[in-house]
Amino acid sequence: MSKKLLLGLLVAFLAVVVGGIFFLRQYFGLVQGL
Repeated sequence: MSKKLLLGLLVAFLAVVVGGIFFLRQYFGLVQGL
């Protein structure tokens, strides 16, 4: 694999992780609000 492809996969993985954490925080915040 080329380094550019590997870097792209790493960035995509980090974006998914950060997005998932943000989504879960929002979701649990709503659940606790109820």
